[in-house]
Amino acid sequence: MVIDKKNPCWWPRLTSAKRKCAWVKVDSSKWKNPHDEDVDDVSRLFMSKRNEKPAKRPKIGADEEERFADFVYDYLRQKKPELLKTMFGEAGRQVGQIQDNPLSSTPWNDDLRKKYGHFRRVTLAKLGGGKNPMWTCTFDDCTHSPKGRDMNVQLHTATHFSQINCPCSVLGCEDVLSAPSPFRTHLINRHKLPVEDMNSAENAKYKKVVKDFFIMADAVVYECFPPEAFIGFDNKERAKKVNPVCSECGEAIDDQEVRRTHVADHLDLEYKCVFEGCDYKSSPANFATHFYCIHNTTVRMLSEDQDKKYDDIKREYSCARVKVDSSKWKNLDDEDVDDIVSIDLSGAGGFDLREDELDSDTDEMRNLPPGMP
Repeated sequence: MVIDKKNPCWWPRLTSAKRKCAWVKVDSSKWKNPHDEDVDDVSRLFMSKRNEKPAKRPKIGADEEERFADFVYDYLRQKKPELLKTMFGEAGRQVGQIQDNPLSSTPWNDDLRKKYGHFRRVTLAKLGGGKNPMWTCTFDDCTHSPKGRDMNVQLHTATHFSQINCPCSVLGCEDVLSAPSPFRTHLINRHKLPVEDMNSAENAKYKKVVKDFFIMADAVVYECFPPEAFIGFDNKERAKKVNPVCSECGEAIDDQEVRRTHVADHLDLEYKCVFEGCDYKSSPANFATHFYCIHNTTVRMLSEDQDKKYDDIKREYSCARVKVDSSKWKNLDDEDVDDIVSIDLSGAGGFDLREDELDSDTDEMRNLPPGMP
């Protein structure tokens, strides 16, 4: 069957399969792929790369080899001492014993020591949960011990260096603030410009000032907090030190946040609904459901006055729960392990600290070699 390409009346008479083949044939004859040559070049390049031999690994110098050997020796000494005799001879073990402290040994230059200190600072801050003092400032006679969060260390470092500050980003204002928090307060009080009301240009300037502040603080953080400034933290995991069984009702609760809410329920911490004329009382956790079911509204749809009352209730409730928690869970030192007590507040349930789980405290951190952060 001969198809006249110029006469489209023939196309409906064809079956679907024949029409598809004819269309492909016509299309391939009319349109040429302009990148055929490029595809061929890429194919040849790919085949040439496949046929090439892999590059040889660079040789390790004598200094790097010695450094790796010290790393391996220190790891085996702490984790698997029974393999030391297998991998190191008598002479090697004697040299390793002399270099017992890896931070003081020859492979650890200043740059590597700072990198290791930064790794320890970030890792230990995560283990400490950001709630326990972990560092003691060594700048001059300062003995301040900020909590484990990395931002707290940087903010305290900035207090010792006047050149680390936050200049106001508003055009025409020459005020210089000491930290991001006073900077935000200055923008609200002086310029009536909270962060959430900034346009894109103002927000970009604000973020740049805050970012530059922390970059400058992080650059000199080791002037105040070198790796050896680590003083340890009391508890690796707070939940493991607390008996999860409530002394009032006998319910076992492992999560710290749920435990606080549970104790607050025993104390009957209830607040009145923010809507005028409504006598409903409950904890803030139940208000969102109450707003939707009774008042046919959501938290985002509250008026300005109602939203302020709701925020005050949540803040007061949160402070009350933390106060109850901090007064009931005693922060123990090694000498105070035997003095475990359970404090009862106004008949509320409590959770006793478990003595048998305190031995699993940060043994690895406490048994580090001298000088190890």
